Amino acid sequence: MPGTPNLLIPHMAAADTNKYQEMNTAVSDFDGAYAGNVVLSYTASTGFNLTSLFLLFMVFIFPAVLTGSAGVTIILPAHARPFVVVNKTGAPLTFMVGSGTLMVVINDSRGHLLYSDGINSVYKIS
Repeated sequence: MPGTPNLLIPHMAAADTNKYQEMNTAVSDFDGAYAGNVVLSYTASTGFNLTSLFLLFMVFIFPAVLTGSAGVTIILPAHARPFVVVNKTGAPLTFMVGSGTLMVVINDSRGHLLYSDGINSVYKIS
């Protein structure tokens, strides 16, 4: 069944007799995508792929688990959307999508609003 183009929230089937369940699932998915947050656990020092998590949450918190100052490249899936990043690693985080024509590097621990066009550019809004 097709879903919404950006957040991939499933549409209700016309013949489904349990529309309330589908609606509840869609509302929960929207709530997480709009206002949910997740603290990410990872050990990679070369790259981190935000595949399925990218559409489920709005705020991504990267905890202080990196050693050294090499930083990590965060690879975003091909979905256009805004999101918030909090970098507590003490190292730079580079966000890219697609070929990475335009990337964003976050060096501090403040919250930053970013936007991915889902093709090849990530923009820092704040």
